[in-house]
Amino acid sequence: MKKTLSVLLIGLMLMITLSACSNKVTQYEFLHSKEEIEKVEIVFVDGYTSGVISNYTVKAEINNMDEFMEKFEKILFSKYHIGDPTYISDEYAILLTYDNGDYEFISFYAQQIVKRGEAYFGMVYCDEEEFKTLINTYLE
Repeated sequence: MKKTLSVLLIGLMLMITLSACSNKVTQYEFLHSKEEIEKVEIVFVDGYTSGVISNYTVKAEINNMDEFMEKFEKILFSKYHIGDPTYISDEYAILLTYDNGDYEFISFYAQQIVKRGEAYFGMVYCDEEEFKTLINTYLE
């Protein structure tokens, strides 16, 4: 009886642990509401200063934000559960600029969010091919 209870307790603890680590797949969570997005650009990131993206080249400015957001929201993101935040490096990214001056760079494997001048890293990723297909739509 004691052995059976121990096995059940260990099984229950294992199930709780595994369910806590499950990968929740969801739409990207924007820093602010979509209505506050002032500008969307496709950029190529190639430089940092003190951990903040400081050098990038605008490759395309999105004119129809509604159409872009509809396509972007079809891409599902998952959260990293372990590991350090990753820098976007020599990669295309989406740059969202909000009407209050905050902004965020989004790539398929990393994000950098700048809120009131303070830089933060996102911890989500999505399918590389889906992301690059969206980006390439606006680079052509």
